[in-house]
Amino acid sequence: MRRIATLALLLSLMPLLPACQSQDTYWQNRFYDATDIVQGHVIAGQAFGAQIEATHFLSLGWTSETNAWCAGWCNRHFSKWHETVSTWGLILGRHDEQKVVGIPRVSGSYGWKFGKGWPTYQSDNTQAFMPWFAVRGTVAVIVGVDIEVRLGEVVDFIGGIFTWDPSHDDKK
Repeated sequence: MRRIATLALLLSLMPLLPACQSQDTYWQNRFYDATDIVQGHVIAGQAFGAQIEATHFLSLGWTSETNAWCAGWCNRHFSKWHETVSTWGLILGRHDEQKVVGIPRVSGSYGWKFGKGWPTYQSDNTQAFMPWFAVRGTVAVIVGVDIEVRLGEVVDFIGGIFTWDPSHDDKK
């Protein structure tokens, strides 16, 4: 009974946490943090392949898109765009957004680069480590779908409840 009372007290104090932000901004940020967890889009055009990624480090499959028309939920907006993307993976993989027209980017380019010495991981994403923890699947034969569940954004959503923003994407 004592634990329930303590939990009830803590939950009743939660509305006081966003004291540094207006209530409108706080709830808007929580909404957008929740929508960051899943993003996906449909693909039509010169697109072929199938691939699954378990984090941005491990991948299996191959896809190729050349100026494919796309529409879906991406980076907090419903948008449409054209993209030229190549991805491949045989345990270690690479995702290259070679050209995206209509929006700044989808997930960015990331993956392993092979050369002299050990393979190195590269990413053009500036959001620290949050995007690393994504599970992604893509299937396309002229028409396709790309779905990404970004588990790092779950941490950002939960942290946002307590005004911690590890993805650095909340409005002040």
